[in-house]
Amino acid sequence: MAVQRAVFADHRETLSEYIVRPIDGYFEPLCSYFAKRKIEVISSQAHESTGAKINSKGFFLSLKTTLKVITYFSGVIPLFLLIVKISLRILDARPVTRTRKIEEATSVTIGILKKRRQREEKLRIDAAQHSLEEGLEIPREAIETIQRFMLDILGHKSNAEIEWIGTNTTRVFSLKSAPRLVFKTTSDPDIIMRWDNMIKAQATRNRHNLDLLIIPHAKKFTVNEITLIAEERIDFRGDEDLQEELFMTLPTGLDETVDQLARFIAETGFSDVTWRNIPIIDDAPEFTGQRRIALIDFERMNESNIGFFGGWPGRIGLINCLFTERHIDIALTVAGNYQILPMSSPSRQISPLDIKEHRIKMIKTTRETYVKLQQFYIEKGISEKNPREHIQVADLASLGLNLKETATIGDYSRAEEPGMLSRSITLHEAICYVIDQINLAIDQNPESSSIKRKRSIQLSFPSFGILYSLQNCCVNYTDGTTWLSRIVNALKQKGHIFKILSANGCEYSIQA
Repeated sequence: MAVQRAVFADHRETLSEYIVRPIDGYFEPLCSYFAKRKIEVISSQAHESTGAKINSKGFFLSLKTTLKVITYFSGVIPLFLLIVKISLRILDARPVTRTRKIEEATSVTIGILKKRRQREEKLRIDAAQHSLEEGLEIPREAIETIQRFMLDILGHKSNAEIEWIGTNTTRVFSLKSAPRLVFKTTSDPDIIMRWDNMIKAQATRNRHNLDLLIIPHAKKFTVNEITLIAEERIDFRGDEDLQEELFMTLPTGLDETVDQLARFIAETGFSDVTWRNIPIIDDAPEFTGQRRIALIDFERMNESNIGFFGGWPGRIGLINCLFTERHIDIALTVAGNYQILPMSSPSRQISPLDIKEHRIKMIKTTRETYVKLQQFYIEKGISEKNPREHIQVADLASLGLNLKETATIGDYSRAEEPGMLSRSITLHEAICYVIDQINLAIDQNPESSSIKRKRSIQLSFPSFGILYSLQNCCVNYTDGTTWLSRIVNALKQKGHIFKILSANGCEYSIQA
């Protein structure tokens, strides 16, 4: 009974219930009498063999009960009260029925609206796909070339017909037979997801009128049961380094562009935001108006917070692509409107203000480094006309190293048969070899790269060859330095290379 009271404690009594309750009380003696008579009969039957009977202690327990029973014989009063009770019960049931009908009608309406939204969404997706594919044709010759060299494409092998643009994971390439197209392929689930993301991106661009964001026209097709995407090749200058430079140095025209890009990230979850994936198209310094940018990689579109603030290697986020406080504030305002926050850990809560302060410090450092690099290029006579100018050290003694120092190294390059030959080498020879390797790397960097990227090189040393020996065999046991580290640091200190970007057990990364 206590539980029942608890369940109905919040129930507010209606007027009908208020009137019916005393009527129920009026008929209670009669109900009790028949209930007890029923118990008496059942008990008598159950205990007939022993003669046991329930001893009712009488029906008329009080004067009040006696008066109620007397009125029963009048017939009029009980009949009247029964009519009142039945009428009130009927009236009480009507609102419930009306409510149920309203709920049913509401449910039907919601179902209709849901189906209507689904139809509208399908129409938007179909329209987005149509606008994405519009005007793009894949030449038959290109399809035949892909069919002929599919094994080379899947194996990321060199081929005279194929120009590789991307990495081994996502195979991105162009063909001599279709220079205005870019082709992409990877495993089927990934390439289909990329295609769906492109349609989602186009639908978002259309719905929100994001006209400063350019999505290349594209088509999905199949060759030898392999799914590929052909995209319109959009013209923009240079690689990621040059795009970073453009974001930093272009004077005007990015306010509305940044706002549209921020809204696109918030709406779609576009997360692989870095300069190579959002290149500026209208990049002339004298350009007036709002500049357009291209969106060229839709592999990841499910984490808006990473799209704004970064969080994975290579995914630096929109905030870290911007170079003015005004643009940072525009992006943060959009993120705030969508309630998008940076990822935090239990030990450290990171706020958008923290991200902004850190980025402003990084902008200052990046600008200072950029100015120094430009001064270095001017001093060395390096420009757009001769971006691959070789490192030349006229006097090796000026490096301050003991050129006559010798060591014994292994050298696979001199082995006529399998196995490593040992030979003696001077530090003079080693310096010349390292400089030649740096110049060779400068020559081999892609022609489309910026000056900075053409002169960004990696001296890698796998577990054989001269560089490996210079890094692992020629160790000065007094101070723990190796010949390779001594040579590279001397080139930096004497101004022949700009900066050592990183060094580990496998390679040196150098800005020459």
